[in-house]
Amino acid sequence: MSTAYLPLLLTLGAFLFGALPASRLVEALWRVQLREVGTGNVGAGNATRERGLGAGITLAVLDGLKGLLPVLGAKWLGVDQIVVAAAGMAAVVGNNWPIIRIDRGGRGLATSVGVVVGIAPILIVWPAIWSAIGWKIGGGPGGFIGWGLLPAFTFFVDPRAFLVVLTLGLAIAMIVRRAQGNAGYSTEGVVGRVLFDDDTRATAAPRRFGGIVLALIVLAAVPVIYLLLIDTFDVDVDWTPVMVGLLLTALGTEFAAKWAFGELFREGTMQVGTPVSRAGAFRAAMVATGVARLLPAGGAVTPAAMAWTVASEARGTSGAAVRATVLNYGGLSAATGFGLAWASAMHPAVSSLALTPIGLGLGVFGLALIGFGGKLGVLLSIVPERFRSRLEPILVDHSMTLRSWLLLTARVLLEAGTLGLTLIAFDLAIKPSQVLAAFGLSQLIGGLPGLPGGLGVTEAGLVGALAVFGVPAATAATPVIVFRVLSYWLPAVGGVIAGGGRFVRHTADSQDVAEVPSVA
Repeated sequence: MSTAYLPLLLTLGAFLFGALPASRLVEALWRVQLREVGTGNVGAGNATRERGLGAGITLAVLDGLKGLLPVLGAKWLGVDQIVVAAAGMAAVVGNNWPIIRIDRGGRGLATSVGVVVGIAPILIVWPAIWSAIGWKIGGGPGGFIGWGLLPAFTFFVDPRAFLVVLTLGLAIAMIVRRAQGNAGYSTEGVVGRVLFDDDTRATAAPRRFGGIVLALIVLAAVPVIYLLLIDTFDVDVDWTPVMVGLLLTALGTEFAAKWAFGELFREGTMQVGTPVSRAGAFRAAMVATGVARLLPAGGAVTPAAMAWTVASEARGTSGAAVRATVLNYGGLSAATGFGLAWASAMHPAVSSLALTPIGLGLGVFGLALIGFGGKLGVLLSIVPERFRSRLEPILVDHSMTLRSWLLLTARVLLEAGTLGLTLIAFDLAIKPSQVLAAFGLSQLIGGLPGLPGGLGVTEAGLVGALAVFGVPAATAATPVIVFRVLSYWLPAVGGVIAGGGRFVRHTADSQDVAEVPSVA
C-alpha cells in the first residue's frame, strides 16, 4: 500500500490518542473530580496538590505516554522527521483541546515531555531544570520559563529546523492554553495566567461539542480511507484538469439535489401553515441526508432530524418532513424501476435478465408511494385512540402540485447526474437509463441493512449494478469510491456543520432561558 496518505493518518491518530482522558482514570482511582477542586485543571500539578504525589506521578506518566507513543510509532514506521514532529504536536493539541471537552484539557506539559523524550531527549534538560526550580518557587513560573524559552535552548543545542519549529509549537500550545484558562479567554488576568498559571476565576462548565468534532473527524477520515482503498486496488488515477472539473461539477450537482430536497420540505411546511426559510430548509436537508444517515436505520430518523433542525424557526414541521421523506423514497423507487425497465427493454445485453417486469413493478410501487405520501391522514382512522393525538401533527395530508413533481424529479435526476458525471470523468460512458437504474438500486440496497451511511453495502450494490450493465467490477471500483465521497461523505460534513450550528444555538437559547428570573 502506498504511504502517500500515511502522514495524514498518523497526525489524525496522534490527535485522537492525545485526546484520551487520562485524568478520568486518576479521578476514579483517587476518588476526586479534578475539574471541581483546586485550580480546576486536569493536569498532574492539580492532581498532586489535591491527592498527593502518587496521583500526580500517575497522571504525569499517562499524559506523557500520550506524547511518547505516537512519536515512537511514527519513527518505527520510518516516516520523515517532519511527520514525526507533526504527530507529536498533534498529540499535544489533542491533550490541550480534546474532542470530549474542547476547552477543558490540560496545559500539555507532561505530553510535551513525552514528545521531546521520543524525538530529542537532550532537549528535556532545560524544562527539567526549571521544573525542579519551580518545585520551590511555584510550578507556574517554572513551567513558563522551561517551556516558553525551550525554542531558544533548542536553537543553541540542536538547531535542526524541524526541532526548532516543534519546540516553538509546544511553547505556543502551552501559552495559549494558559491564556485561555479554565473559564475561557478573557483579557482580565491574562498576564497572571500566562506567566504564573494563576487562574483565579471560577471554572466554567465545558462546552459539550465533542460529538460534533468527533463526527467531523470521522467524516474527514472516510475519504482518506477510500483513497487508501484505491491504493490497495493499485489503480493509477490520472487527475487531469478535465477530470477534476467534471468531479467538481458533480459535487455541485449533488448540492443542488440537496437543495431540491430542502425545497420539497419547505413546500410541505407552507401547505400546513408553518413555513420555513429557504436557508432553513436547505440546512434541514443537509442534516437529514448526511448526519441522520450516519445513525443505524438513519432513513427512519430523517424526518425527525429535519424538524429538529428548523425547530427554532418554526414548530409543527414534522408532517412536512415525513411527507418529503416519503416522496423522496417514492421518487427514487419510481425512477429506479422505470430506468431499469427501459434499460432492460432497449439494450439487448441485459434484456435476457428479465429485468423489465421487475423494473415496472418497482416503478408502479414508487408512484403508489408518492400518491400515498399526500394522504397520510387516512392512517389516523386505524391508529389506536391513545396514540392519535401524538400522530396527528405527523400524519398530515398534502397535495402534490406541479412544483412538487418538478422538485422531486430534480432531486432524483440531479443525484443520478452526480454518478453520471463521475463515470464520465473516468471515461466510463453508459446509457442514462443505466446510470439512473444503477444509482437507484445502490441507494435502495444501501438502506436495507441500516448501516451508517450505507457504508460498504451501497458501494457493493453500485459496483454490482454497473457490472450488470457491462462495467467490470475492477474498473468500477475507483469511480464508485469517488462518487460516494462526492455524493455522501463530503456533503455530510456540511450537514454536521449545519447541525452543529443548530445545536450551539439551541444550547445558548436554553441557557438564556434558564438565566431569566421568574416573576412571582
